[in-house]
Amino acid sequence: MTPLNAFQEIADSLGQKPLSFWPEKSRQHFIALATDAVKELKEQLEQDALTDSPAYACLLVLEQSIASGALDEKNFLQNLRNLLNVYSLAAGSDKDRKRVAEVNTSVIAAEQEITEYYMRLDMRRGWSETLSPEAQKKHDLETIQNVGIFYVLEYTLQVLFEFTRLTEKDREELVYRGLRTSAGNLPGLLPLVPSFRKELCLAILDEKIRAELLSVFYDFEEALRTEDMEWIGPALKKFNLSVIQAFSSAGLQTYQSVVYKPFGDTLPMKDLLQTVEKAII
Repeated sequence: MTPLNAFQEIADSLGQKPLSFWPEKSRQHFIALATDAVKELKEQLEQDALTDSPAYACLLVLEQSIASGALDEKNFLQNLRNLLNVYSLAAGSDKDRKRVAEVNTSVIAAEQEITEYYMRLDMRRGWSETLSPEAQKKHDLETIQNVGIFYVLEYTLQVLFEFTRLTEKDREELVYRGLRTSAGNLPGLLPLVPSFRKELCLAILDEKIRAELLSVFYDFEEALRTEDMEWIGPALKKFNLSVIQAFSSAGLQTYQSVVYKPFGDTLPMKDLLQTVEKAII
């Protein structure tokens, strides 16, 4: 694999989810890719006696992001962007410049996602330290009700309900663009899920519940990227069940909806779970 291809694979992966949410095997794979790519580029510059070049200096800094056998994703992406900017200026052909630009686009997108993720976490941690455990739990329950139920689960349950009776063509329409249904004009699922994840998960103070919800969202987003309705339908059901279970674990006992009510507007969470389990996709 070429260094640019290795860098793009790492960037695309980190753009999907932070390193800590990837399996250990994948994390080690990314580290190996980065290590081999940096080594190859350094050796090329050393052979050409270009150890005083800006590119070599960038590689030395980038190398520090993986020097400890771990990948410091924030520093790695920032340093990788700096390296690519140098290589873009030195590219010998339009084809090379275009390829470097493609990789840089992936790196910038990943850096934005990772920066926002850690920034929001740091803000929440700082604020949570000013609250008592009781106040933190109260905040999380209010967030689950006001954001998790009203903003997220009402809609995703309605989408699940529609999936039980839609053709595959209409399912695709609902996932990617939105669809007029008897419940109203439902917006497309795919564009909404990342904002759902950020507005809900990154507002939760309890680390265990937050990590559980993030894992659920990342798994569902992975299924959505397949663009295969045979995968997306069951994944949608699993997503809803997992969110309901996470909300129940956080202490929410009753589901109360306002806009979309495919399974009723007020019912115990355990009853909602059983109802969704019976849904046939």
